Amino acid sequence: MLRASSKSVMTITETQRDICLEGELERQHNPLPTNRALLLNNRIIAGIFKFMRRSFMAAGLLACLAFGPRSAAPADLEFRKGLSAYNSGNYLKALEIWLPLAQHEDAPSQASVGFIYHRGFGVKVDDQKAFFWLHKAAEHGQPEGQMMLGTLYFYGQGVGQSYIQAYAWCDLAQDGGSVDAEDCRGAALQSLRSDRDLKQAFQLSTDLHRRLGPKH
Repeated sequence: MLRASSKSVMTITETQRDICLEGELERQHNPLPTNRALLLNNRIIAGIFKFMRRSFMAAGLLACLAFGPRSAAPADLEFRKGLSAYNSGNYLKALEIWLPLAQHEDAPSQASVGFIYHRGFGVKVDDQKAFFWLHKAAEHGQPEGQMMLGTLYFYGQGVGQSYIQAYAWCDLAQDGGSVDAEDCRGAALQSLRSDRDLKQAFQLSTDLHRRLGPKH
């Protein structure tokens, strides 16, 4: 049974981002000794494979769409009806409930609809529709929607592949409390091979945090 979950979050400051970026660039220009580099590469590969195995795991991700305290407003009650239908395996009923909510800009419902279209639960897989709804959820500040959007960018599903976009969205999602965003962020970061890409990824992440990041 899916259930709501919560997680304490911490926002990375722009200064910390600059320090991190400088460290990444320094490592690009100062290669590690062969034995240390080999160990690091093995950890990188293991981390990416871990992310690939875990990405879009149904129970863990959709549970987080009931993330955080929600009011007892009609939209919330309807969302939970959809969650109940999803838990019982009635995916079409869940989609029938969530889609009107998504069309009225309910972010958890938008993320849920995107998730269903990506996984093909009760419907044909359609990553373009998944991207459409996940992008809406992400723009509304929904951390799981941001993480799943980053994953679509990582694999190039429903959108052109971009490790820069994948890193930025998953970095934002991690700071927003997404429990699965760390693996996505790490895999995207290790896939960025040039100074230019690293700078663009950090700048985009900073811009997204300014616009959509958690407020404390």
